[in-house]
Amino acid sequence: AYRGSGVVGVQFTQVSFTMLAIDPESFERVSWYRDDFSEKPLSELADLLAEDQPVKEGLVLPQGTERIGLWVQPADAEHELRVFAKVKDKLGHYIEYELGTTTSDEWQYMETNLMEVETYITPTPPFSLHSIYLRLGTSKSMEAPKGVYFDDLQILGSFSSEPVVVEDFEEVSEWTMISETGGQASGMIGGGTDTFAIDEQVVYSGAASAKFGWTPRRTFGHRGLYPNLDTRPVLAIASRAFLSGASISVGDIIQIRLPGQFLPVVVEDAVDFFPTLDPSEKAFLIVNLDRAINLRNLMIGGSAYFYPNEVWLTVTDDEEQRQEVLDTLKTGGYRAHTLHDRKATIAGSREDPLVAAGWGGVLLIAFLGVILVSGLGFVVYAYLSARARQLEFAILRTLGFSLRQIIGLICFEQIFIITAGMGIGTVVGLRLSAMMMPFLQLTERGEMVLPPFILTTDWLTVGIAYIILTVAFAVTISLVVLFFSRVALHRTLRMGEM
Repeated sequence: AYRGSGVVGVQFTQVSFTMLAIDPESFERVSWYRDDFSEKPLSELADLLAEDQPVKEGLVLPQGTERIGLWVQPADAEHELRVFAKVKDKLGHYIEYELGTTTSDEWQYMETNLMEVETYITPTPPFSLHSIYLRLGTSKSMEAPKGVYFDDLQILGSFSSEPVVVEDFEEVSEWTMISETGGQASGMIGGGTDTFAIDEQVVYSGAASAKFGWTPRRTFGHRGLYPNLDTRPVLAIASRAFLSGASISVGDIIQIRLPGQFLPVVVEDAVDFFPTLDPSEKAFLIVNLDRAINLRNLMIGGSAYFYPNEVWLTVTDDEEQRQEVLDTLKTGGYRAHTLHDRKATIAGSREDPLVAAGWGGVLLIAFLGVILVSGLGFVVYAYLSARARQLEFAILRTLGFSLRQIIGLICFEQIFIITAGMGIGTVVGLRLSAMMMPFLQLTERGEMVLPPFILTTDWLTVGIAYIILTVAFAVTISLVVLFFSRVALHRTLRMGEM
């Protein structure tokens, strides 16, 4: 994954946000996601991001390419222009090469060896040409340079003993301009007022060359040319805080500003929450990792290259292997500055005395107390009721009620009371939970719990409680029935006369 920050909007209404670029194919296997985080499941959101794959960009160089060269002629001799090429290798590394510096206003051939680079990266063929760009060298004039001509971009390698021209600049519609001034992208794609067109007057070979021109500015910055550039807007999933803060809707195309760069973005969907992102702290955008890395590496201002800066791992449950993995990640070779272990975090929260010894114990005692008091209360109620109504049932017997009818009446009465009480208690309990539990969504520091509570009912535990109470009620009803079946009618009636 790649995590960065950016802003959207104008100066006084701009919204800062976090951009998280993920690999949609593997993200489901390493993340924890809940259904209420968004209207769509994670699988659909991942499929949506997976559609935004980079298209074939750059100028693909044949297998075996070792050197790359270019014919260059500046429009004037008052300025030295440094010419660079940025190349992408097989492993996705972006490597910068300096082809040379103009020394006169005549055609000059510049060449570099792709296998020789002064970085820690070892170039891995095959290569593709990502961009050609210019920087201003020494200058003999206060005026800005007027332009530069390019012709016959060629390569050398094991496939041929002679140079092979891969771009003759007879047609330049597949080239896109980008200019940067002071390290900041100006307008992003298109290069502002820069031009790149064929020229039939100044030619090294063939019918035409290509002239790269621009409007003079106080700061030259960097000016680049990109072959077969993918200019589509980035497909993104936004947080609802981002939509409300930027006053946009799903489907809108906007321009975001990342450090040193502007990017066009189309918002395809919205979510409430997303793993590792807190919408209450900062709005966020989710994009495709491959697409984001490609676009971020359009920058030509020096050695600013962008690669994934996070790795999400699913680690085995075997404790020994798990610890070995964690120890390995902490070594210098992986440069892991911070490790976030979800298992350790959950274990730490469970060891919190407020959770483990406080709420857990209180709830257990309350639960057992409710069962005990409910059962004991029903027993006392049934006993006192039976004693108080002994005369009533004796009169019913004398009026012709059979013992079976008396038992049925007692059972109906008690079961009705029990069912109504348990049903009303369950409904009231659920409603009280729904009203009261949201007020408990606070950490020990008074911050909102993230992600928010989902109110769930442990019906297994509730069912066990119902079974225990049902058994207690059944025994009590049986004892009441037994009590009335043994009542002596003549004695009870004489007691009633007194």
